[in-house]
Amino acid sequence: MRDPRAGNFIQAYLDMGLSREEAAERGVQRAREDRDALFVLEACTNFSTAKATVWLLEAASMLCCGSLGNKEAIRLIEMASKSLQHASRLLELKGEVK
Repeated sequence: MRDPRAGNFIQAYLDMGLSREEAAERGVQRAREDRDALFVLEACTNFSTAKATVWLLEAASMLCCGSLGNKEAIRLIEMASKSLQHASRLLELKGEVK
């Protein structure tokens, strides 16, 4: 029997534009991994996105706290979005991104 949380994860991956097959595979895997909820970042941020990366990771952590963390997660996601938009505009002005 499939974990009932897998449906939420599958839908999230479908909303991201993944194929049904890929969304189902990732959704089921995510539901299995969700029991441990340990985040590991295997990358290095660049200067212009470092703050947004921290805020998004903290928001993800808040979302694992139950509904009490939702308000703070929204605030952090909004901060990250504004920061990323600003960084993108700066790169466009410099001609580094089209």
